[in-house]
Amino acid sequence: MRERNHRVTYFDILKILAMSGVIMAHAGSNQWSHPSFNTNWMLANTFISISLPAVPIFLMVSGALILNSPRTKSLTYLFLKRIPRLVIPFLIWSIATLWTTMQIDHHFGIIDFWHSFWLILTKPVTPAYWFVYPLIAFYLISPFLKAAIDNISMKTLDYILWLWLIIFILIPFFSSSLPKDISKYFHIYTFGSPLLGYFLLGYRLSKLKNTYFQGNSHLVISLMLIVLIVYENFFKFLYPELQFATVSVEQDPLVLLASMEIFLYFQSLEDSYPNWMRSTGKLVAPLSYGIYLIHGIVIEIVLLFVHPNDFLWIFVITLVISTAVAFILSKIPIINKILV
Repeated sequence: MRERNHRVTYFDILKILAMSGVIMAHAGSNQWSHPSFNTNWMLANTFISISLPAVPIFLMVSGALILNSPRTKSLTYLFLKRIPRLVIPFLIWSIATLWTTMQIDHHFGIIDFWHSFWLILTKPVTPAYWFVYPLIAFYLISPFLKAAIDNISMKTLDYILWLWLIIFILIPFFSSSLPKDISKYFHIYTFGSPLLGYFLLGYRLSKLKNTYFQGNSHLVISLMLIVLIVYENFFKFLYPELQFATVSVEQDPLVLLASMEIFLYFQSLEDSYPNWMRSTGKLVAPLSYGIYLIHGIVIEIVLLFVHPNDFLWIFVITLVISTAVAFILSKIPIINKILV
């Protein structure tokens, strides 16, 4: 997942933030999923709400990078470079995480391990790995997407994104806010994944020259949206009987808007990043996929020593260890090609 010669710093920063957000969501999931509405739970709700745009942002950056690259048209490059760099580390770390989890749970057995191994083809060994599956699918169809995008106008792409917004985001969210006897009339048959829209959206935003809001305005709007997401999640747990509590993260309009504003904010800073930030991004961003994959096994081990309620410590320790392991592995010839 490292193939860019000319580095775009805001892509690097966004990849690091997205990777950190995924780890935060994983670290706090146990505390967050058992609402006690005490101070610690409220803190978990705040941090996880902040992390919810992580997956959309990661997909947007991936779409921007892949669909802007002329090498995307090459099937040879796809199957000799991109797919192996995505799939091989994923399989290896999935197997390692599976083995570690079974050892920790004290129910390791060859038959169970073999059965679970084959389930990796359709089911992640840890919830945090779920979005690798749609990402693989997007990689596989990326030559088609690239050919299509290169031969349509931005106006046509905007039309496609508006259709995606209406069908996959607005209608499901609107439907979920209505009583069940009424919402059933707004359940529409859809095909494909709502995540594909984020992949295309990242490319579209990367092409923007000017936006209605500039600089710090995007930051202010992002913070306002995050606050709304915090309250939204609070009410989802407080009133679970409400239908809107069932809307998935990727179909939440607030998460979509927050992801866009965060993307645009860091994009607006491209010409003003200090050298230390550019250097940090250049060093850490290429490791982000490896850190993400490694964190699954690290977090299982950390949970042996840290109480699940201490999610901030779990996050910090997991992030530091995963980053250190990824950095060390990246310096080992051959190993760096298959593990990070």
